[in-house]
Amino acid sequence: MGRTTVQNYFEILVDTLLGYWLQPWKLKPGNKQVAHPKFYLFDSGVARALSGRVAYAPTPEECGPLLETVIGNEIRSYLERHHPGWRMNFWRTHDEVEVDFLVETDWGYAAVEVKASSTWRNQYGLGLRRLREELAPREVRTFGVFRGPQAAKFGEIEVLPVGEFLSKLWSGRVI
Repeated sequence: MGRTTVQNYFEILVDTLLGYWLQPWKLKPGNKQVAHPKFYLFDSGVARALSGRVAYAPTPEECGPLLETVIGNEIRSYLERHHPGWRMNFWRTHDEVEVDFLVETDWGYAAVEVKASSTWRNQYGLGLRRLREELAPREVRTFGVFRGPQAAKFGEIEVLPVGEFLSKLWSGRVI
């Protein structure tokens, strides 16, 4: 299948509101960063249905992308409802340091890293810390979202269980 054909299929998914492209965000024009967008379906259940895996429990390899899709869709919905002019992006450097979601706001930036793990490890915040350094002295709120039982702080990174993050998001305490 040719590249144009594949692009047309993706555009059909976008046109029918079944998916969307998340564009990369460049900190500085001279930085070597990823230039290709990421594609998300509007619902993580659709991804499972398309893969023919609805009847089976998600594998550990599936949990990360599925949770990232859920969180991304919630942030996107929140922005459309409360801040329609603000955009959500992702950030990834040439050396594969990444932040899953980045929103530029009126007051600064909100950055979110999502991990399907039930334990947050300090290395999960590498992209958030690097982004904070790159954006200094601007305000950057950094959040880790994980499947663990309780919130924690790792330096400037506020690490929250999924439910608590969503509660804070929708009450306006994230973005």
